[in-house]
Amino acid sequence: MGASMTVPNPDHRTLKVMEFINIGVKELAVFWRHFREGDKEMLGVIAIDQFYLLFHEKRSIFGDGIFDLCDIHHTEELDFGEYLVAVIT
Repeated sequence: MGASMTVPNPDHRTLKVMEFINIGVKELAVFWRHFREGDKEMLGVIAIDQFYLLFHEKRSIFGDGIFDLCDIHHTEELDFGEYLVAVIT
């Protein structure tokens, strides 16, 4: 994903989420900008601590559960598609 502020091409999972919550690319860009705020190192992923900081929340069992549920690759980080699923969950 690199350092680009342009919304990446939605993958299959992201397209399904967009359809489910009825948003277009313009609205997806809002989620992308928020995700990029947490991706300080511009690696295309955010760790759990960054996830909590984005939402100004204290760490909790519930939040950890959502993060773990959405981390489908079990990397202890969320890529944009996983982040999007976590946000709408």
